[in-house]
Amino acid sequence: MAINNLNFKIWSQCGSMLVFLFLLTSCYSPKLNEEQIQNISSDFSKSELEFFHELAFKNEITAKTVKLKKWDKNIKIGLTGEYIKEDSLEVNKITNELNEIINTVEINTTTFDDSNLKIHFISYQEFDKYHKYATMGTHGFFLIKYDFSNKITSGIILINKSLTGNERNSTIRNEISNSLGLINDSYKYPLSAFQQFENKNITYAEIDKKVISLLYNYSLSPGMDGTHFKECFLEK
Repeated sequence: MAINNLNFKIWSQCGSMLVFLFLLTSCYSPKLNEEQIQNISSDFSKSELEFFHELAFKNEITAKTVKLKKWDKNIKIGLTGEYIKEDSLEVNKITNELNEIINTVEINTTTFDDSNLKIHFISYQEFDKYHKYATMGTHGFFLIKYDFSNKITSGIILINKSLTGNERNSTIRNEISNSLGLINDSYKYPLSAFQQFENKNITYAEIDKKVISLLYNYSLSPGMDGTHFKECFLEK
């Protein structure tokens, strides 16, 4: 379960110039040139591009379209709450797999205080302390913060501590994967880590690897509009 969050109040207090910059940036949407379009089109099938569009440009909570979001700095994951050794091992396993897919940023575990992606293992009843919509996700929930240019700056993941086995591990994988910027889930592929319905997948399907690679290893800039992506790849 996912939501993204921009704390606009922090910046709006700094004056009208920042408000103007926010509005200007909000209107700007990076475009792909013909060479970039051809490069992506040759490396990805239409079904992979459709899946990416569903994951990256739709908000799971509101079903509204959103602009592309991604990290442009290394992701440092820290754990807190009632987690066990197996949770740490699972997070390390996921980060190792992601580092084999992504070649533009590095993902590692670190101390909780030093982390910019913080995983809380807590009771479901505590979810609403973090966001008013958090209790919509009974297994897990994530929030990401991003700047004016839609670059992700930090994130929080909530994991229901009562989960066990594959349910627990798949939830950890799903929320970390959503936090990369693929913020929506889908009913389309049963074996996907982004599966919306009763997800118990503890590995990445090949199509998962492709959409993660597309987000980070190709020329897609934060702030890109889903309509532009659709025009480039899905309406031809």
